[in-house]
Amino acid sequence: MFWLKACPRCGGDLHDEQDFYGKYVACIQCGVVLSEEQEHALRTWGILEREPVSAMLKAA
Repeated sequence: MFWLKACPRCGGDLHDEQDFYGKYVACIQCGVVLSEEQEHALRTWGILEREPVSAMLKAA
């Protein structure tokens, strides 16, 4: 999943990643990895909401 212009550091694009240690959200442009607190705050504010696939297809 991608979130455009949502990085709190540079204003770049965030995306979900997963590695050996688990899932996390990182910025494509500056490489910052959000802490759990930052990720929770963005989800609380509605910035990192997950849209169902059907809603994304209707928008396209």
